Amino acid sequence: MLIAAMLGIKPAECRILYADTDGWSWLECPGKDAFAREVARSLRTGFKPLIYFSGKAVSPSIELFKTLDESVILNGCFQVETSVDKLEVLSKLAHRIAMKKTMEGDYLVTACFQRVDATVLLEQGIVPLPWKHVGKKQ
Repeated sequence: MLIAAMLGIKPAECRILYADTDGWSWLECPGKDAFAREVARSLRTGFKPLIYFSGKAVSPSIELFKTLDESVILNGCFQVETSVDKLEVLSKLAHRIAMKKTMEGDYLVTACFQRVDATVLLEQGIVPLPWKHVGKKQ
């Protein structure tokens, strides 16, 4: 199972695929139960974990766990981290891409997706950052 979450701890059962400086991570977990245990460990530390779900950051709940899918479908415009050599692949998966050069000389890439599985992007070396949502659903 793939999920974007802010746990406040290093996961024990899930593997971190990508970790952002603001605490969000893409996690690959063996299943919902493993992720639920990670959330429980996070809660025991006093941290209030968040999950990216249905276009927003939400607190985990029993009801939410019942509706979690094995994949995360992205619909909307998001910042992405990728290398220049992956832009062609990104252009095939996104319906719109915008690039802006930063003061540091890097590029801030925004891509708009219509129902794209985040797993497909991550497998291609393209890291969507839905927690930095930059646009409304298209």
